[in-house]
Amino acid sequence: MNKTLARLTLLLLLAALSCSCTLFRKNLKDPDISLLKFSVAGGTPLAPRFALRLRIANPNDLRLSIKGLSFTYSIGDEELMNGVSNDIPVIEPYGEAEFTVKGSASLLHALPLIETLQQDPLTRFHYRLTTHIDMAEGWPSSFNVKKEGEIGLLADKKK
Repeated sequence: MNKTLARLTLLLLLAALSCSCTLFRKNLKDPDISLLKFSVAGGTPLAPRFALRLRIANPNDLRLSIKGLSFTYSIGDEELMNGVSNDIPVIEPYGEAEFTVKGSASLLHALPLIETLQQDPLTRFHYRLTTHIDMAEGWPSSFNVKKEGEIGLLADKKK
């Protein structure tokens, strides 16, 4: 009787382990985030609020049920804006979704940027959009996604 119970326990353990292996996907890719639109959404003169229209693309074969997202937008070394949202649609496998998040900006952090642009409007800056995405279910429980590049106020003049 003990051997039968031991074998049954071992079979149940092996079955549980084989099922749980599908939860730990090795090739899970980070979602891709794109900024579609940027608009003013109120606030005060020294701390304006902005609305960002974002698109998340899911490059995986499982749906992403997102609990929440936080973001920081920096230009150069200055953190200009940050915000959070818990109203994000479910993103189907190999699908995408658009949604709006609101963020706050500090004009005090933007003063060095404004001063540089006044002196040379053609100056280009390094920007970074950093997002942290918490999943409502599944594994991994979160993603950290960065987008970086260069941005300028005016188009470069052709020589």
